[in-house]
Amino acid sequence: MKPGRVAVFRPGRAGDFILTTPLFNAIKDYSPETHLTVITGRRSAELARFHPAIDQTLILDAAPINVAKLLWAIRRSRFDIWIDPKDHPSRNSVLVASLARAERKIGFNGERLKPFDLTLSPGEEAGLHFSEQVLLPLGLVGIPAPRVPRISLGLSSESRLWAERQIKPDEWTVLVNISAGSGSRFWPVAEWSQLLPGIAAIRPTRFLLSSAPEDAVRAEWLEREVLQQGVNLRRLPGSSLLDLAALVGRVDLVLTVDTSIVHLAAAFDRPVVALYIREFPVFTLFQPRSTRQRVVAAERGAPMSSIPVDQVAKAYGELAREPVSNG
Repeated sequence: MKPGRVAVFRPGRAGDFILTTPLFNAIKDYSPETHLTVITGRRSAELARFHPAIDQTLILDAAPINVAKLLWAIRRSRFDIWIDPKDHPSRNSVLVASLARAERKIGFNGERLKPFDLTLSPGEEAGLHFSEQVLLPLGLVGIPAPRVPRISLGLSSESRLWAERQIKPDEWTVLVNISAGSGSRFWPVAEWSQLLPGIAAIRPTRFLLSSAPEDAVRAEWLEREVLQQGVNLRRLPGSSLLDLAALVGRVDLVLTVDTSIVHLAAAFDRPVVALYIREFPVFTLFQPRSTRQRVVAAERGAPMSSIPVDQVAKAYGELAREPVSNG
């Protein structure tokens, strides 16, 4: 590969985008002059715009008129390489790649349309973490994959300032996230209300509570319950994903169920305690990549609600008692 124009097609969940940043970094590390375009979803677009390796962001939106605009932008562009790192054949991926004009296209071909001339092999990624899987296309264009994937994000000055306002100096601060991407990944609010007072006794702690708008009732109930028990907790105001990323980069520890916040912690290498269900291969693909981390998982086939409070408290205590540098 020589310096040129490269496009990476990465719509979908924010967590998938975050774990694809090692691919962006590897391309730019190998060829800094390369112009990198990333096509992603609306939720991940703000992360893409501030990522130092990305030169152009195009947004895949569900609205038909926006889809048409995107496809026209892709069609009129010329790329040297088109990369779709998705780990399985996808109709949308194949259709969009069919419209793209590129000398080389990498991805999984469909049964009928086969726009990719450099194809990824199903099963090749078995046993790899998601952040390692996304590097597999590099070998097809002669770019050496890094030994350790580098997950990273860029931040806006506004998001940095917002995060600074949430932190009080000289306080051990823990971000608690109770929201999940699916119902099976929720841990009961009653368990959270039992956990937080217990772990607050390990060391003086200020908890910042994060939740999605649709979980506001759960968050309000939890806030009320633990404040009555004397826990220092504050529910965060509405914030963007970029704001939340900046905050994750400043807290002392992250406590969350399996969601994109686990991967935000990896981008800033913050200590994290993460709750998982043992759903394979998801359990292998999306485990935390922070240097200091603990995973508390349900038994195979059991729901998230079966995870005992004392196991989470034990994992938290192992990290909370260790000295940590806030980066």
